Amino acid sequence: MQNDEMIQLTKIFNVAKPNAVLNEVYRIFTFYYPPKAFKLIKRCYILVSKLFDGYIPGYKKCNTYYHNFDHMLDVLLATVRLLDGNNLTKRKLLPDLVVNMVVAAIFHITGYIQEVSDMEGSGAKYTSDNIGRSIEFLKKNAVELMIRDEDMAVISKLMKFTDFNIKLENIPALKDDEKMAGKMLGSAHIIGQMSDRHYLEKLKYLFEEIKEAGISEYKDEHEFIKSRIDFFEKMKLHLSSDLGDLNTLSQFHFKQRYQIDRDLYMESIELNIDYLRQIIDDKNSDYKSKLKRVGYNRSMDKSSSADEPASSDFKIPV
Repeated sequence: MQNDEMIQLTKIFNVAKPNAVLNEVYRIFTFYYPPKAFKLIKRCYILVSKLFDGYIPGYKKCNTYYHNFDHMLDVLLATVRLLDGNNLTKRKLLPDLVVNMVVAAIFHITGYIQEVSDMEGSGAKYTSDNIGRSIEFLKKNAVELMIRDEDMAVISKLMKFTDFNIKLENIPALKDDEKMAGKMLGSAHIIGQMSDRHYLEKLKYLFEEIKEAGISEYKDEHEFIKSRIDFFEKMKLHLSSDLGDLNTLSQFHFKQRYQIDRDLYMESIELNIDYLRQIIDDKNSDYKSKLKRVGYNRSMDKSSSADEPASSDFKIPV
C-alpha cells in the first residue's frame, strides 16, 4: 500500500474543523430522515462542545488528552458512516432510534469532565465510571434538551455499548433494533479512535489516564503501547463475535459517497498497528522518536470551538 493511502480517511474528510463534522453528520442524516429530526442532535452537540471547552457553569474544561472532544468527533462520524452503510444495504433504522444513537455518541465521554469543586487530579480518575457519569450528566440536562423519558432510557442503554467489555445480557430489555443501533455505536467507538492518524501518538495520554484511574496492569508506558498490538486482535474478535461485524458497513458508505470500494477504517487501523510493530521491534532506536510522524503533542489538541463558536457557523438549517 502506498504511503499516501495511509491518510485516506483524512483526505476524504478532515475532522480538524469540529463544526464541519456536525455539518457532515447532518448531510448523511438527511439522506434518510427529515431535517427537523436533527434539532435535538444539534442542541446536544452545542451543549457538549461548550462543556468540553469549559463554558458550562459548574464544570471544568476537559483535561484528558485522549478522551477529549476529538475522540467524540471520531466516534460520532464513524457512527453515521456505519448508519449510512446500514441504510444503503439493510432495513433502514427508524428516525427516533437513530437520533438516540447519535445523541449517545455525542455524550458518551462527558463523564470525564470534572465539576469545578473537584480539585483532585483530572477527569481520568473517572475512567471506570465514565459511562455512568455520562448518563447522569445527560439526565441532568434532559429537560433543557427536551429529551423524553422513553428516549433517555434508550440512550442510556446505547451508551453502554461503548464499553469494550459489554455483555448484551447485562443490558436489560433490548429490542432488536436497539441491539443493532448499540452494536453500531460500539463498533464506531472502536474503529473511530483506532483509525485516527494520531492514534499512536495519543497512546501516551491514554496510558496516563488509565494510570491515574488505577486500572493499569502495565509497568510502564512502553509495555502499554506494545500491548496495543494484542489489543487490536482482541478488538477484531469483539467486533466480529460480539458486535456482529457491523464495522464492515463503512465500506458501503465509502463506495456510495466517494466511489472508494474499500474498508478505509480497517485499513487505517491496520496501518497504525503495522507501524507500531515496526517501531517496537526495532531495537536500534528509541520508539518514542518514531511517534512524532506529524509532530503530535498536547499543543495540537483542538478545542471543540477554538476558531469557530460552538453555537454558530453551522451550515445546517435547523
